[in-house]
Amino acid sequence: MATSGNAINVRLNNALNLPLQYRCDELASIFVEFGNKELQMVLPQLLESLFGLRDQMGWGLRTFHRNTHPREFDILFTFLHPHGAMFTLCYRLLTDYVKYEFPLSYMPAKVRKQIEDGMVPPFYADKVQLDPHTRVPISLALNSFEFYIFHFAYHLVNPWLQRMTDHGSYSLWETVYNHLAEEYLTHFLPCDGSSVPPYAGCYVYPKSSVPLQAASRPVRSPTLFRQSVVLKQGSTSGSLHSSPTLPQQSTLVEIWRSESVIQVFIDFWLSYGEREIPYLHLGSGTPPRDLLPSEEHIRVVRNLVKHLHYFANSTVGDLSAMDELKRIILPSSQAKIYGFLRHTIHHWPLDSSFRLILETWLSYIQPWRYTDWQYRNMRSPGGRDNEERTRTVDRQWLSFIAENLLSYTIIFKQLLPRFTRLDLTTPKNAHMLFRVTKVFSQPNLNTMLSEVEHCLDDVSGAGLPNDSVNSRNSPGTSHQGHKWSALVRQQILELEGSGYQYKALFGSETMSQVFQFMLLIQRANETAHNLQLHLEKESRKRSSSFFASLKDLFFFNPADSDEYSLEDRQKVSAYLEMCLCQLSHIFEIDLARLPGISYTNDYDAYNSCGTVSSRMGTSSLLQGENTTMEIIPSQSQVHTSISPLLASRDWKERRKHIKYEGDPDLQPIKSTENAFLVRLLHQVASKLNEMYTLEMCYFYEQNGLLGCIARQVLCPPTVTRTYDKSHPGEYKSRTEKVLPPRLSLRSFASHRTIVYMLVGMGLSWLSGYGLTAFFFVLLIFWMFFVLFKAVLEPWLGSTHHSATTEALPSPSPTSQSNMPFSNM
Repeated sequence: MATSGNAINVRLNNALNLPLQYRCDELASIFVEFGNKELQMVLPQLLESLFGLRDQMGWGLRTFHRNTHPREFDILFTFLHPHGAMFTLCYRLLTDYVKYEFPLSYMPAKVRKQIEDGMVPPFYADKVQLDPHTRVPISLALNSFEFYIFHFAYHLVNPWLQRMTDHGSYSLWETVYNHLAEEYLTHFLPCDGSSVPPYAGCYVYPKSSVPLQAASRPVRSPTLFRQSVVLKQGSTSGSLHSSPTLPQQSTLVEIWRSESVIQVFIDFWLSYGEREIPYLHLGSGTPPRDLLPSEEHIRVVRNLVKHLHYFANSTVGDLSAMDELKRIILPSSQAKIYGFLRHTIHHWPLDSSFRLILETWLSYIQPWRYTDWQYRNMRSPGGRDNEERTRTVDRQWLSFIAENLLSYTIIFKQLLPRFTRLDLTTPKNAHMLFRVTKVFSQPNLNTMLSEVEHCLDDVSGAGLPNDSVNSRNSPGTSHQGHKWSALVRQQILELEGSGYQYKALFGSETMSQVFQFMLLIQRANETAHNLQLHLEKESRKRSSSFFASLKDLFFFNPADSDEYSLEDRQKVSAYLEMCLCQLSHIFEIDLARLPGISYTNDYDAYNSCGTVSSRMGTSSLLQGENTTMEIIPSQSQVHTSISPLLASRDWKERRKHIKYEGDPDLQPIKSTENAFLVRLLHQVASKLNEMYTLEMCYFYEQNGLLGCIARQVLCPPTVTRTYDKSHPGEYKSRTEKVLPPRLSLRSFASHRTIVYMLVGMGLSWLSGYGLTAFFFVLLIFWMFFVLFKAVLEPWLGSTHHSATTEALPSPSPTSQSNMPFSNM
């Protein structure tokens, strides 16, 4: 036995050190050649290597993308597929006697706290393991399947990976981890009416296997079902607690895998709404999590939310355990989804990445969009927005709306102050607002929302005036009042606490906030329209003159530095006008109440003010969800409060001093640059900088002629300043990073340089010298120019070398910028 154990350990260690393309094949061979007795001992080591539990990157499940690493992607996806080698191993080890310990310190904060306090959730009741001396919970005893699923779910929220990876590096969706998460949901939570495929061939287990730890209960049983369903299934297909050793396994016993997958995914991925408990990390060796999830995490959660809708909407009405799981999955996860959305929306930074969490919220509150799994990847010809505009929300969704009322109303009110702090004249922000108003303006949705809210008009402090709701309610639904009232009261108590005072979405206070917000949108629309007219005028001026177009090729045009094109700017007015109309429809606010605005061609109106929120003076508006709003001002009062801000030139002067402080080579690609060349030259320069960093630093700091030449060719050390978006709620100071001397080739990607090169090549070809002679002469002139500047550096001074003193925290005594050459 010792010899066999040593053999598999040697084979496993050798396999884990192989390149990825050989590693998976070797592991698959080990799984076939060795028996369960040996394999059950190496599973923890294998999963720790795969997922990188402590201070490791693992096998790169979150870094390999389908487009950039197609071979590695296919290898990992095949190996970890539900029908792949890893799951085959887990099913082989799936016996009642083989248990693996999963540390309690890896569990989400709330679940961990409940277990330590003795209030163990039902799902974990048969898994908790106690320290034999202190009787304190220390771990969970899991079978091989659960052991893998727990590791997979924890990989997304592992604090070590959050600190070792760049938060902006997961901008691509096609990662191995994302595709595996989607595949696991599709396989174990089928939405097409099928059942979970059985793990064939694994029903008879070798009884000679040595158990790693005795289980407290011999058989895994589901914990999410009603007892009536358990009894019905048990009476028709055998005892629930009998070992699944026959091919005719009961549906109830088969369902435990589906329950395990969804329960673990929800607990781990939606736990960011729960505050971390500081003392739980003391001595655990696990750092606390970041305040916010990563962008990749948000994408995974959105896919989870959509799949839950598809799964819940695929019920067939029978009494099977799978159908019961479909009926209870959304009610059982409602609180965690709401807490996750509420927390993340509150803390997410004010930038365009907010659309990720916004779309996740919109997906959750629109279950009617996810009813047919067969057409999940198809879109209507008019697009998503057209689909939402024409779709009428059927009254069959009234129950879902009532059960999730807070996800509609409170989060909508939570977004109002956020949008007032955004510059709504930018296309991305305007489109985000348009998405929200488009969803809430779907026919019949506002009627059902107000109908449920009307049931709370007898609740103390609800603040729901009868005149704002009664006109919306249909008399035929009054008999449901007590039902919805009790349901919503229970929601408020469980999700917001006993001291929370609910403010109705269609109450007078919220209506006042919405009206103020509509005034802000109207002013933003005016500014966006003025900017659009100015850009159109400039565009016509450039296109009508040949010399102006030629000038743009050779000289920098400030208009080309705009991040958005004219087409994007033209969409802003359309978005904002639609937002006004939709808000007017949702809250039944007459647009005639808004002060009229006459559009002008005064471009200074845009330059004289900053964001829309600053022009509207929103510092006193919508400071919090329950903050009392001021009385709606009259038209004269509105213009009186805005005019001084529009006339002020303070912001215009401040804008001149705004500059980019990040890595110069990572600035957004400008319209004056060729995007392909920018990316290509950046990769070439990055590779050269990585290979010769030490040499560049050495030559750059030299005092001789060679050092002067290096300082003319290389970029000087630069201090970059960035804000850590993973801790937006803590208001930490910006972090600084010093970039060493480096090579930058980005200037060769500008349109001006390309035109100069093309003109020179054309003249050389017409003169009969050929391209080789042109590049040779160009190289000679460049070398002479660099040498000339290097020779004059000791007397003219070097701005490059002086920057070194500012950038480097402790400069070398030899790095003086005005020292004469030592060898001249």
